[in-house]
Amino acid sequence: MNFLNFNRLMSIYSNFSTNNPYFFIFMLCVFFVIVYFSVIRPHQKKIKEHENFIEKLNVGDEILLNSGVVGRIEKILKNDYIVLLLNATTLILIKNQSILKNVPKGTLKLNNII
Repeated sequence: MNFLNFNRLMSIYSNFSTNNPYFFIFMLCVFFVIVYFSVIRPHQKKIKEHENFIEKLNVGDEILLNSGVVGRIEKILKNDYIVLLLNATTLILIKNQSILKNVPKGTLKLNNII
């Protein structure tokens, strides 16, 4: 007893795909829905979370950049730039989109950097 007759299933599929002129459009729509929910929507959510994170930053927060640099925020400028203190004498100007995450307060003091 064959519960899964492969030849029968393939004949149903081939009849459906060749006789229906809208099959290709239907498959494109299904593909777009799958890509939207698996790629586009999670990426948009991640971008929104990062924007909210950037808005909540304050002067004195210690942050980690995408490049691996750790520093303390000295000044937040209005044009999406931040002045970052790396050690007692070095200040750098960074774009706020290069911030990866917060590091715990006191990280720079524990490592005798500042």
